[in-house]
Amino acid sequence: SSRVEATEDRHRLDGLLKATTEILAATTVALANAAVSSLIASLFEGKVGRIDKDGPAEGELGVPMTSERLGNRYLVVPARSVLIVSYTEHDRRLLETLASVTASALDKAALHEDVTEQATRDALTGLANRRAFEDELQSSVIGKRSTDVSGVMFLDLDGFKKINDEHGHKAGDEVL
Repeated sequence: SSRVEATEDRHRLDGLLKATTEILAATTVALANAAVSSLIASLFEGKVGRIDKDGPAEGELGVPMTSERLGNRYLVVPARSVLIVSYTEHDRRLLETLASVTASALDKAALHEDVTEQATRDALTGLANRRAFEDELQSSVIGKRSTDVSGVMFLDLDGFKKINDEHGHKAGDEVL
């Protein structure tokens, strides 16, 4: 009995370590959500999990999860078949640990998305900045054949500095 429990505990720990590694590797919120959903399936007999605003329904296993970005959510595993024993205290503790890791991963991924957005977009217009433009231009040139037609257009606003100087930056922002 104790050997069986030790083997089950080792299996759970191995699964949790694998899940933690994969979830923390996610660089976007969508990837983190997808990772946790599928990894719950590997930890809980093929049941695809979910992150939900509402708590678990009857028969489901769910634990609260607090993310700075998403607020209060629940990490939920669907109900087991009536032929299988209901979820145990071990299952709940495993899901609580996974929820803690998931909340951290979601916050990290959201921060990564924000930093990427700030590094590649103009805050005022939302348009690609020079860095993003150059990256996109380089990506589009790679692999092009000599018969491909591409072009770059440069737009200059004459007198834009004068608008900012005479009417203020707010007026210049509106022109942009």
